[in-house]
Amino acid sequence: MNYRFSFILLVLVAIVGGYVALFQLQYREKSEPPNPWVYDVTYGSIVGVQVTHAGETQSFVKSENGWIFSDSGELVDVGRWGGITLLLAGPRSSRVLEEVVQDASIFGLDPPLTRFELTLKSGSKVVVFAGNKTPDYSNSYAMTPGSTVLFTVPADWTDVLTRLVTEPPVLGSFSGS
Repeated sequence: MNYRFSFILLVLVAIVGGYVALFQLQYREKSEPPNPWVYDVTYGSIVGVQVTHAGETQSFVKSENGWIFSDSGELVDVGRWGGITLLLAGPRSSRVLEEVVQDASIFGLDPPLTRFELTLKSGSKVVVFAGNKTPDYSNSYAMTPGSTVLFTVPADWTDVLTRLVTEPPVLGSFSGS
């Protein structure tokens, strides 16, 4: 190839590159802000967990030896417990369904189907209610007490945490599924 032809190709590539850089990159769609957190705490600050589902309650506290059942003092099955405090540190909502919910009972939130209460190192408590699943079963309705905002959270989040009551993480109970 001769130098003149190479120079012309180089100039054309520079012009096309400049066009793309100046015009096309400016027209990118602006990304929407991420969905809000229902609540947000650091997982290391959680020292107590109480889950009430369908009238049954399980409580857990963090001890020097790890997480234990509040009532019996037994250690929890680490295979089942691993990651629970990370999940409890705060779910990101799938979306805000309503800013001001009129009748929470429609969504299984008055009274709540499931109640999660976290005790933090500071002594403060964080409570969140989970209700019915959405019609497509991919999310659950959720609210925090004293708030009027209705969220949807992933149903997997509520399912895993509800299992702490329906299938407590007793040592030797881990099935691997």
